[in-house]
Amino acid sequence: RPSSVASDGSKTNTLQNTSDEGATYGGHKGAGYKAQVAQAHPSRDEKGKPEGPGIITAFLPESAGQFDGDGLEPLLKQQKASELLGKEMEADSHYGSDDNVCMAKEKYGVEIISPVSGARQYSEKKEEPSPSTKPGSQAAEAQAKKERLDQRRKEQQTEEWKKRYSPRSGIEGLFRALDLKTGFKHLRVRGQKAVGMSLCLKVTGWNISTAAKIKAKRGRKAAFCIQRLIFWIFTELTEIWKVPIMAPLYTSRTPSDNYHKSNNRKFRFCVDVCTGYGRVQT
Repeated sequence: RPSSVASDGSKTNTLQNTSDEGATYGGHKGAGYKAQVAQAHPSRDEKGKPEGPGIITAFLPESAGQFDGDGLEPLLKQQKASELLGKEMEADSHYGSDDNVCMAKEKYGVEIISPVSGARQYSEKKEEPSPSTKPGSQAAEAQAKKERLDQRRKEQQTEEWKKRYSPRSGIEGLFRALDLKTGFKHLRVRGQKAVGMSLCLKVTGWNISTAAKIKAKRGRKAAFCIQRLIFWIFTELTEIWKVPIMAPLYTSRTPSDNYHKSNNRKFRFCVDVCTGYGRVQT
């Protein structure tokens, strides 16, 4: 069917489905709803390797016709309420307006790392302010805004800025993983309230799964470290006491045989741990 068009020619806030008045049209994503998501950087181990995907720290379901940049402050409010507010946030150019950057820095203490949309030819020579420009006037604010944007355009050409901004690309993979794991983009409900609840439950499930993966990985690493420690202790005891504690490990697979061949009652449990009959749980 033909797309709905408003009197001014736009499609953004027009009715898309008579059974769901909250669904509007977005030029990039089409008709329906969308979600604004903030993800933490993955936690890293002592070697600097990621332990798993980052958890989702804020989430905002909204109609598809809403502008992305308007969702930045609600996300920051959620993070502050959850005590998950970071020092900086990487975002695309839709969130990187001068107003958003100033708001995030002044109200929440968060630095927004975002490219400035559009290109402008600037010179190294600093422009002199007009003598008629008074401090606090609209002209002075416009001049200050232009200078801030020019400074950001210069910074985003440097390698240091590109390195800081590079983690932002991971959020695209998050949406793909959410869709594969939870069916994030395919819902069986209609209405903004029901859609928001359904997406919220999917995000919660993602965070639980992520936390479980990280905990399991840390548990396996801890168990491996304990096994190495036990092996080292037995090796040292063998050298000091000249008792073949580890000998039954290579000749027997049952606790009873280990007990008889060790000929020493006090080492029975130690031998059983090494052969796998005694488990060290973390």
